[in-house]
Amino acid sequence: MAHGRFIVDCAFSISLYYPLKKKIIMSQSNFASTKQLTIIWVVLILLTISTAYVGFLELSGLAIVGILLLTVTIKGQLIIDYYIGLKNVRGFWRLAMLGFVYIIPIIIFTGYYLSSV
Repeated sequence: MAHGRFIVDCAFSISLYYPLKKKIIMSQSNFASTKQLTIIWVVLILLTISTAYVGFLELSGLAIVGILLLTVTIKGQLIIDYYIGLKNVRGFWRLAMLGFVYIIPIIIFTGYYLSSV
């Protein structure tokens, strides 16, 4: 019943709706394709299986911890870039997310290294 009409077809005025719709359609080209996301998903699954297998074998040592933390970093980077969609984003949000991906494994590796010395 907005403006005397029985239905509300869009939340914006018509003069804003069409340019906004065009901009949204053009910005969708920044997103990954379904095929690309499927390949990344398979890579994530393979990395997860490999880290689980290392845990199953009960391998340990500084090199193994480094390799496992590297796989965690790669998985985090892929998730942030493609599934969260921050690959083409610049600024605070990308840096904040990547901070967790890089700083946490560095802290864990440093702690493991210092405890083994």
